[in-house]
Amino acid sequence: MKNHQKSDKVYVNAIKQPNDVDTASDKPSGRASEVSSCIYNHMRHAEGSKMTNDDGSEMICNKEGSWVHTKKK
Repeated sequence: MKNHQKSDKVYVNAIKQPNDVDTASDKPSGRASEVSSCIYNHMRHAEGSKMTNDDGSEMICNKEGSWVHTKKK
């Protein structure tokens, strides 16, 4: 993660493949050093961010910082 700092603001995002990222929250969840976040495409996404894959499966960012499948195709 080039040029990312622990002071970066982290948002809850809705991600659609291949790389369509929409911010789902108006305000940041907090700073990267304070809140759980997952990495996708070299970006931090706050806990609760949801990713929808091309095949219809969904993953959500959990508090451990991992993407977890919530809906299978």
